[in-house]
Amino acid sequence: GAVHDERLAAFFAAQHDLLAGEHAFALVCSQRYDDGARALEHHISGLGSQRIPPYLLNALGFAHYHRRDYSASGDAFGQATEADPNNPILWNNLAAARMVVGDIRAADDALFRTLDSAAGKNCQFHVEEYHMRVFQYNVQNLATRARGKAASLPSVELWLPA
Repeated sequence: GAVHDERLAAFFAAQHDLLAGEHAFALVCSQRYDDGARALEHHISGLGSQRIPPYLLNALGFAHYHRRDYSASGDAFGQATEADPNNPILWNNLAAARMVVGDIRAADDALFRTLDSAAGKNCQFHVEEYHMRVFQYNVQNLATRARGKAASLPSVELWLPA
């Protein structure tokens, strides 16, 4: 009856939302940053007051970063860290965006949170040696920038929950 139809409609709507987010994430993974950013922004705006998955916010920041819109990338990474404050990859990415816009203090604070959360008991996944090398590279990058010297772009990473 009507209740079954409503449940079925709700199920398909939820599946559509999930697939739309995954499609947008895939666009970013395939380095289609303009398309991915547009699709993520559309998807996120459609979620309204629902909890936005942090990996999608991170993908949006990643796309903006590679589009050289560092302010927008910092905003998305910042939202991601609010949604998942114990994720060192998100903090690393926020630090990178802050470095590029010249906010050395905010980048330093975010890198501290990166290393603190990577070592903390609340970290929800195992931080691989690769990620530790990325974090260390960004610490060195920040030190170079803090001394007023030119530095290459800091590293940002995509992340997908297991």
